[in-house]
Amino acid sequence: MKQAKKPLLQTKVYMSRGLMRGSHYVSVWFCPMDISRYSFALNYGGGVCMLNEFSDDPYLSGSYETVEQALSAGIREVENDAR
Repeated sequence: MKQAKKPLLQTKVYMSRGLMRGSHYVSVWFCPMDISRYSFALNYGGGVCMLNEFSDDPYLSGSYETVEQALSAGIREVENDAR
């Protein structure tokens, strides 16, 4: 599958507490298993998090119907990791 060159949607989430304090970036890409769906990636501290859900792309997670759903799921993942 050919992935987009840039994220379809992206946002910055700042966490002010916890070990992962700082700016996190959530980006939305096409799902590697179904191009009609969407997945999210997480970046923190200049690195990309390996989520290991898909063997074709270990940096993506989830399979969502809309880009907004994928973005929301990525934001929730950041917030849950900060606890």
